[in-house]
Amino acid sequence: MWLSCKISPGQFTDEFIVLVEGADNTEFSLFTEKDKLDFKGEPSIDTPVDGWIKVVPLGKRKNDILVGLPQPTFMNGNIVRVRADQTRDTR
Repeated sequence: MWLSCKISPGQFTDEFIVLVEGADNTEFSLFTEKDKLDFKGEPSIDTPVDGWIKVVPLGKRKNDILVGLPQPTFMNGNIVRVRADQTRDTR
């Protein structure tokens, strides 16, 4: 499963900063590798790009899905609750 996100360059060549939005509109950020992402264009510090991050679905309740991120967020671990309309099943 894929989750919509914003992507900016990280500190290293193959590392990116990813910003995801939780079901309650809380924003979470994490670092992850390029192979966990799907995006077009070249993100810059000033201009992040829209993209997708690979996640593992862990449960669903009404319109929310609990997902496991490939890396922990800076403040909340690697499990977050998102809206179903923020996800897609295929690349």
